[in-house]
Parts: sequence; C-alpha cells; structure tokens
Amino acid sequence: MTPTEFLSLEKLEERAHTFALELGAGRLPRAGAFFAKSGRHLARLRDHAERLRVAYRAAADDVHRGEPLPPAGEWLLDNFHMVEAEMRNVRHDLPRGYHRRLPRAGNDGRARIEILADDLLAHSDGRLEAARLTRYLAAYQSAAPLSIGELWAWPSVLKLALLTRLRHLTDGMLAARASRTAAMVFLKRIDDAVDGDAFPGLPDELPVPFVVQLVQRLREYGSTVAQLRIALDERLAACGRTVEGDIREETQRQATAQISVANVFTSLRFCATEDWREIFERGSLVEHILQRDPAGIHGHMDFLSRDRYRHVIESLAGPRGEDQVDVAARAVEAARAAADRSGGDVRAAHIGDYLIGTQRFAFQASLPRPPARRIRARAAAYRHATVVYLGVLALVTGAGMIAAGWYAARHGGSVGFVVAAALLAFLPASELTTAFVHRLVAARVKPRRLVRLDFQHGLPPGTRTMVVVPTMLDSVACAEEMVAHLEVQALANPDPLLDFALLTDVPDAPHETMPGDQAIVDAVVA
Repeated sequence: MTPTEFLSLEKLEERAHTFALELGAGRLPRAGAFFAKSGRHLARLRDHAERLRVAYRAAADDVHRGEPLPPAGEWLLDNFHMVEAEMRNVRHDLPRGYHRRLPRAGNDGRARIEILADDLLAHSDGRLEAARLTRYLAAYQSAAPLSIGELWAWPSVLKLALLTRLRHLTDGMLAARASRTAAMVFLKRIDDAVDGDAFPGLPDELPVPFVVQLVQRLREYGSTVAQLRIALDERLAACGRTVEGDIREETQRQATAQISVANVFTSLRFCATEDWREIFERGSLVEHILQRDPAGIHGHMDFLSRDRYRHVIESLAGPRGEDQVDVAARAVEAARAAADRSGGDVRAAHIGDYLIGTQRFAFQASLPRPPARRIRARAAAYRHATVVYLGVLALVTGAGMIAAGWYAARHGGSVGFVVAAALLAFLPASELTTAFVHRLVAARVKPRRLVRLDFQHGLPPGTRTMVVVPTMLDSVACAEEMVAHLEVQALANPDPLLDFALLTDVPDAPHETMPGDQAIVDAVVA
C-alpha cells in the first residue's frame, strides 16, 4: 500500500476536482468486457477474506502462546467480527450484475466509483467522516456527474476499499511476524550451539523486525554473543543502517500501523451505522435538480416516493450520470413551462406528472434519446394492461383448444367430434391459462408504491386536514368508547393543522327514531 499525503478538507476538494478532470466521464462497459470483468470485485473480496482470516488466526495463536502482540494485531483480534459482517454486506449489496453495469474509468477498466473510493481513503488515511464524504463527492461532481447507480454503490465500494486497505496492513503484520519468527528460529540455533565458534552466520536478508527481535533477545545472552553482535553491526553499517535506527523505524512502523488499522475499523463502524440515504441525497445531482420542482411538492415527499422518481429518471436516461442529470433538468423545465401556462394548476406544475403521471408518455417522446426498447415495451404493456391481459388469456386458451381439436382430428375424429373436443378443452385450458398468467404477473410485475408526502415533522402551511372516522353507534357504551379513542388520536397528533371528527349514525331500524337513539346522541355530544 503506497503511502499518500493526508489532505485537509479544502485540499481534498481541490484533489477531487482535479481527479475528476483526469478521469473524465465514465464510460459504459463494452459488450465483451461486460462479462469478462464481471465478478472481479467478488474474487478480490474472497481473496481478502482468506488473507484476513489467516492474519486473525495468526494473532489468536500468538495470544494463546503468550507471545507479545503488536497494537495493530490487538485491533484486528478485537474487531474481526466487523470484517466478517461487512464482507457479507458487500456480497449482498454489490452483486455481480449490479457491479458490471457501473461506468468504468482508468486503463484497467475498473468501476469509476471504486477508483474514487481508493483515492478518498488514500488521502484520508482510511478515516471516513460525513463531511469528507459529502464535500469530496460535491467537488468531484462539479466536473463529472456521478450516476444514481454509482452513488448507491458508494457505501459498498467504500467498505470494499477499506477491506482492501486492511488486507494490505495485515500483510505487513504477517511479514513482520514471519521475520520475528525467523529471528526466534535463529536464536534457537544459537541455543543449540556448543560454543561461540559454532554460532551460525547471519542470514543474507536482515529485515527490520528480524533485527529488532534478534537484538532484544541477544541481551539475554550477555557477552557470549559479543562476536555475533559485532557482526550484526558491521552488516547493518554496510547497508547504511544501525541497530538504534532499526529500533526507531520498527517502533514508528507499529505506531503507524496501529493508527491505520484503528482508522479502518472506525470507518467500517461508520459505514455500518451512518444513514446512507441522507448522504446519497446530499450527493446526488439528480436529487438537487428535482428539488427545484415548481410545485414545491418533491421536497415534501417521503424518501421512497422521491426514490421512485429517481428510478424513473434512471430507467429513461440509462446508466450515465450526465444523461440522468439532463433528463431531470428536462422534467423540471417541462413542469415550469406547464406552470406558466396553467397559472395555478399544482398537478401540471409538479414533476411527478411528467415522470409517472398523465404526461409521462408525452415527456418520454420529447427526450432527445428514446428510452431502451425494454423500457418502451414495458410502458406500452402498462398503458394497455387490460388488452394485454385479456389478449394473452385468449391466445393461450385458444392454443389449448386448437391443440385438443388437432389431437382429436389426428386420431380420426369427425368434424363434430373435433369441435366437441375443442369446446370441452375450453374450461381446463382457461383455468390453466389463468393460473399461469397470474403466477407470471405476480413474479414479473412488482406492486407500485403510491407516492406520498412526508408529514413526519408536521403539516406544511396550506395542508389543513381533518381525519374523519366513520362508525356506527349502537349503544351509549360504544359512543363513549369511540369518543375516548378519538381523544387518544387527537392527543397523540397535536399538530394545529390537523383535526379529528366522528362521522356517526345509528343502526338501521324500522322507524326513523328509536327509544335509545337520543341517549346515544346525548352521550356523544357530552
């Protein structure tokens, strides 16, 4: 892992803008590379997982044997459960099909959002904060817009980049551990020696952890290993090194590794607990444009409703961020033009009328690039749903009847017998067709969530509302119970623009008024 400079927020923004100009616009994967590069991130994740488990088992073995553990190893040992959890989350949230549709950049064809994640972590020493994330994305998108798909993949690729960074750090820990183990093996050969003349010679390679471990243990032998210590000093001096310098370097390396590993686990915890929906909307240029809705409704909708609008834009524009920004801007402009023409029609001035409402087909036709054929076919099927549904039933049922008639004719049946066979096949064929079509529709057509406003923080001005509860009152006790229930609802929703009421009646009766009706009315009024 190449060390890089830790940048302040201002310097990080400059770096992000410059980096966007270097990478340029993301390119879509070519047809051949679409499958060739599919799943590479999952292969890297499996490799990281295997290597991290090796490092974890090595640290656990050292603890069981009573060996001293470096601070970075203690962090790994105490927090390895987070590694296992986030590896599962990355596999689930960044599947192969989703990842291979992300725009690419660089010579190696990696996903552009992955390159951004590596760059951000490299200039933050692996430490993630909400301010660094949002300002980095905003600065990058001032030169190159990111797509909706890239922004949704952002938390997963950050976790993948953190695990990659942790893997490199643990590789260094394992290499240092191997050097210390080699030093212990060398010391064992000294213990087995008969006298000073039989001491083994120093190995050709003298890594810093090997030297530090060797020097620390040689102190236990006293003057008997003086010649070995002199030989060690001479070998190090030939390389421009000293024992004291190696000790300082190893101490600094362990301190730096401890900080870096701690930053990785702190960032993994941040990724697991942060509200990524809020970060997504703060970083999405498409969302910023939709917030300019001339009717002022989009900003007051709940998250899932806003997300439905963004999904429509994504399906119309395709996977490129620039195209998605253009479609969002066109929807806002169409709504603004309609608002100027209509004068006060809120529906015509709302962008939803052009994305999912009555004007959606005209809006799609006005786009410079028509949506994909699959999107157009699905839209046409929804537009003529009844015709498509009944037509499929009729065609498949007719095919079943024709098959029955053909079978009868093939076995020598007369014309009347063939017609009778076809008519007898109508009922079972229609039943089978209906069951098949219903199962197919249930599997392929997902329910559409109705868009709604978000009143979590109270009703906005101009939306005074009355909640009316229709009910039948058949007794005084029932009247008192319903009024008490209404009072509970009113006290639980103290918004000044919200009122509650009962719409009541008494049960049907043979006469207009019955003896107990007045008592029920008096109880409700009281």
